Amino acid sequence: MSRLVLILVVFFQICANAQTDIHLTTFVKKDTIQLRWLPYDVDVFIEGLNNGFSISKTDLSNQTTEFIDISPFNETKKKFENSTDQFILDMIEYIEDFKISKDDQFKSFAFSLLSLSSGPNRIISELCGLYFEDLRSMSDNVQYQIEVSKTGHKSNAVSLQTSLLSKNANMTELIGESRIDLKEVYLKWEAKQLNMDYSAYYIYKSIDNKKFDLLNDVPVYYFTSEFEKEKTIVDFVDTNVTEGKTYYYKVLPINHFSDQGIESNTVEVYIQKRLSGYCVIDTVENIEFERKILGYYVGEDVSDVAEYILYKGEKVDSVFIPIDELRSNGTDFEFNLVSELRTGDRQFFKVAAVSVDGDTAYSFPYYHFSLDQEPPGVPVNLNGKVDSLGLVKLNWDEPKDNDLIGYKVYRSNSLDEEFVEITTRLSKQPVFSDTLNLNTLTTEIYYKVGAIDANYNCGELTEPILLLKPDTIPPVPGVLTKYSVSEEGVLLKWHNSPSVDLVSQVLFRTSTNQLDTIMIFETEYDSMIDITGELGSSYEYYLMAKDKSGNINFSKGMKVVYEIGYRPAPILEDLIVNREDKSISLKWEQVEGDVFSIQIYRAKGESKFKLLKTKWENINTFEDKSLMINNEYHYKIKVTYKSGLSSKMSEKKSVMY
Repeated sequence: MSRLVLILVVFFQICANAQTDIHLTTFVKKDTIQLRWLPYDVDVFIEGLNNGFSISKTDLSNQTTEFIDISPFNETKKKFENSTDQFILDMIEYIEDFKISKDDQFKSFAFSLLSLSSGPNRIISELCGLYFEDLRSMSDNVQYQIEVSKTGHKSNAVSLQTSLLSKNANMTELIGESRIDLKEVYLKWEAKQLNMDYSAYYIYKSIDNKKFDLLNDVPVYYFTSEFEKEKTIVDFVDTNVTEGKTYYYKVLPINHFSDQGIESNTVEVYIQKRLSGYCVIDTVENIEFERKILGYYVGEDVSDVAEYILYKGEKVDSVFIPIDELRSNGTDFEFNLVSELRTGDRQFFKVAAVSVDGDTAYSFPYYHFSLDQEPPGVPVNLNGKVDSLGLVKLNWDEPKDNDLIGYKVYRSNSLDEEFVEITTRLSKQPVFSDTLNLNTLTTEIYYKVGAIDANYNCGELTEPILLLKPDTIPPVPGVLTKYSVSEEGVLLKWHNSPSVDLVSQVLFRTSTNQLDTIMIFETEYDSMIDITGELGSSYEYYLMAKDKSGNINFSKGMKVVYEIGYRPAPILEDLIVNREDKSISLKWEQVEGDVFSIQIYRAKGESKFKLLKTKWENINTFEDKSLMINNEYHYKIKVTYKSGLSSKMSEKKSVMY
């Protein structure tokens, strides 16, 4: 026999923490005091069977004690051996096996079984020596205690006033309900709080609420397993029921002294009729916006069907929503549904037959669709942007169609050109990325978008959206055409940049270690004289063009050697006559450059100019002392450079000495 693990909830459980080997409880009636006891341990239980028990009864008013012997099992069974009740004979044999068994597992199980069943069954409690009825004592105060004979195993002592009668507790509320899906009645009541009063329960059943019959031959116990430690109820299932009938139930509790307690309330439970058939959707017809769902019910008794309900779902495994219902008028049903779409709707239908008692019998899901001939709507709010790398990001809002599978995107360089599809596959989301070549002369690009539905109907395209490509093409630079040099400077001529987005041009000049900005302009000039150059220097001139996007471009350089074959005449500034020193002082502007020598020329009166003096250093003053009084002197100077070039003769300067 497999081991049964039980947590006993018989009457002694309320004193589980007692320091005794046996638990004793009492029940005071008008003419009798009932005693019930139970050992906590299997070995003590067996010792009680073998040795019997002794009850000590003490009159607390005069402290006199008398002892009452409870016979051991071998003597007690003799009173029952001639019984014709097979149950009693089987129990005698079972207890005999329990007493002599060496199987600990069987002993543990038998101890649990006998302890549990001795509460509602007085014969078992008497066979085991666990019950005694004491006639009313004349004393009002009495104390009882139980002891296993010859062992010293004692119970707790119970003191009581015999004038105070015991009462059975009221039953907790009985609750009953019909489980239509299982065709059964489910009963339950709170039992944990009744442990101190009741050991087991009998259930009674009636079909007319008058005559009740016992439903369970074996009493129902409240116990829990190690997996149901929080359980507080006793429940019971009655499967012997018929659909469409009403049954009545009540519970009669049995206390720990095998007496009936206070019966429960009576519950009424109706067993709903279940449908044994099913529905079939035969046809779904399309008539413009109307959908006609036709079908029938297959079952034994169509009169059990009260109504039909139509359900709709987006997918076969999605939630189906009831959308229509009609009263039953036989096996056939017809629903007329108005669709939001003339064509292109798709859904799953189910029909449920509902019984008069609320049971349902469904059809299988029926897939319906109408061929979609309506193009989807037009996407709205098309927007886009082109970044500096030529990456285009488009986005738009979807139309309200619920059967869209994607979008096509079209592009054109001009509104005068045909738009070309650029999507190699449908864009699933309302976004799209494109890449443009920015190294072109066109700055405008146009896009359109069209929606595609599940039947590959193409909707109208959006209005074109204009996007401007970032300008990465530099402007066309101006062209330097020719130059000429003179003593005044370098004369430059050019053709201006033809670019329409030009914002400025710059004329640059470079020399060996220097870059000079000569002029900034737009297109108002096409020539200029550079007067800032130095004779004998080599230069290269450039034109730079800049557009609105900041792109720049340079023209080819024009190389210029600023050389005219001579140098400008030095400037003779002043002649000062000093008669005390008998001299004339000359002063001129300091000459720039590598001077080799400076020649000073003089003329007297109307005579010709002759070389007066050559200075081999770069000076700017000279004193002339070779003079004769009352003469007019005229002076000029000339510079010779280390390059071999010479300047022009300076302007004449005259003074009277």
